[in-house]
Amino acid sequence: MPLWNFQSLWYDEAQDSIFAFGGETSALASSPPDDFIWRFTPNGQGGGSWDANITSKSEIPWSLNITRPLGGAGLYTKEKGYLLGGYSSAKSSPQTAGLLDFVPTPGLITYDFSSGTWGNVTGTSIVSDTGAIEWPGIVEAPFGPNGVVVVIGGETSDLTSYTPGEKERWMSKITVYDPASGKFFQQTATGDQIPSPRNRFCVAGVGENRSDSYEIYIYGGYNGIVGPGADQYDEIWVLTLPAFRWIQVNANRQQARMGHTCHVVGQSQLLTIGGVNPVSSDVWTSVDQNFQGLGTFDLNDWNWTQGYNASAEPYKRNSVLNRFYEQNGRYSKTWDHPEVRDLFVNNKSASESPSTNDTTPSTQAANSSHPTLTSYQRNAIIVGSTIGGTILFVLAITSFFFLRNRHRHRHRHPNDKKKPNPFSHNRNELSGAESKFELPPGPRIARGQYKPSAKRYLVELDAGEVAAEKSAARSPLPSSSREQSKEGRRREELDGVPKARIPSSKSSPASDTGNFMSSGEQTKVGTLTPTPPSLTLTAAAANYEWSPSKEKPHPEPRQSSYFY
Repeated sequence: MPLWNFQSLWYDEAQDSIFAFGGETSALASSPPDDFIWRFTPNGQGGGSWDANITSKSEIPWSLNITRPLGGAGLYTKEKGYLLGGYSSAKSSPQTAGLLDFVPTPGLITYDFSSGTWGNVTGTSIVSDTGAIEWPGIVEAPFGPNGVVVVIGGETSDLTSYTPGEKERWMSKITVYDPASGKFFQQTATGDQIPSPRNRFCVAGVGENRSDSYEIYIYGGYNGIVGPGADQYDEIWVLTLPAFRWIQVNANRQQARMGHTCHVVGQSQLLTIGGVNPVSSDVWTSVDQNFQGLGTFDLNDWNWTQGYNASAEPYKRNSVLNRFYEQNGRYSKTWDHPEVRDLFVNNKSASESPSTNDTTPSTQAANSSHPTLTSYQRNAIIVGSTIGGTILFVLAITSFFFLRNRHRHRHRHPNDKKKPNPFSHNRNELSGAESKFELPPGPRIARGQYKPSAKRYLVELDAGEVAAEKSAARSPLPSSSREQSKEGRRREELDGVPKARIPSSKSSPASDTGNFMSSGEQTKVGTLTPTPPSLTLTAAAANYEWSPSKEKPHPEPRQSSYFY
């Protein structure tokens, strides 16, 4: 293996091999080697060997316009190795040894581990206006049927030459590549704060539950300016998917770094390797702050540690991220393209979607029709459903017993009915073939004051008396003998109690003296004094003593009554 800088490393698990591609020779080397892909085979004892002669197809096919670039973004999956963008220099390949400038190399180079074949995916105008991109961050994320490739930051340029730091890409514009369809898309990321444009930062992804969310951490970088006056890129940011939300990590700061790499190790630790300090007075000779160039960051607690922890706990999403998802939901509020939404919401490949590979934003309805349930909301739904079901069950039981009792009450036998209140109005007193009735209506009387010795009684009439009353009402006044007979029966019923009966028909004060109200006359208030028991009263005539009262008249009673 020649002295080499900035190469991309791909690991093939099936062959247990590491492939190296891209980069340029060191300043200590005289000329770049031939355009081969190199492979490292470990021996299981901490060592191994490099081999450039892999297969007959190991040589880069120039017919596909593939050249060995540097400054691109390398990534590997289980099946392939990828290298996006970059540029060529006089030290990157024998074919470009005569170049005087940096020449961009647009496109996405692919290498199939099993077949050893090469590919070059064009149409990268989604990445930039020209398709050129230099020094971005790239990571695989577990969305879609075969995963997606996420590209962050970096620089861009025209196709004739590249000048470092001339044109940075916005960190809010995230490029998504779908390997299943071979299409590129762009999705906008949001946040209370967005990382400033940068390149040469390190990037690594990790997820607690690959079907729930996936976090992409970045650290360091620079904007093309080095030295004491350069910007201090010493912070850590996380891009959480599928919310596409930037969140700055609140952690103790390390030195600014650029040109380093990041890797998730030990389940929940971020390992940083190498790099330089871009704000140092001597960037290329400054001493690394970390022992042996290795730094470790705890992804669970969000703090830098003193070294690697072999017994670290599995990755758990930080409470800051959990709080965000509880308050905002899992998915992005808007989608720049419906096929991106399909990839991240439905795990549906863009190759299964009918739309074309353009960047026209989808409608608001398509953007907002995705589910946003959080674990907190799901628990609330479960609790609410349980309580609601219990309430409905109780209401159903209550309604059942209410209707049953109502049905029984309506169909109860007459002999089982409760005896009604004898003082209630408009009810039959007794059950039987012949109904008994209350006293016939009498004259309305005004409320007065009776003497203390006066007593009032309610007397019921039997059927014979009711008939007699009705007959008397239809015929002229009864004879003297009939009146005396009726009066005698009433004396027997009352057992000698003093009696005073108000006539059953309305009278005027001239014919029937008493305390009552007569239609068309002013109400009089006084005291009725019954005559002594020795006197005989008839229905036709009665003697009363009248003593006026000084009290104001009472309002007319609403119900007619008989007083004896």
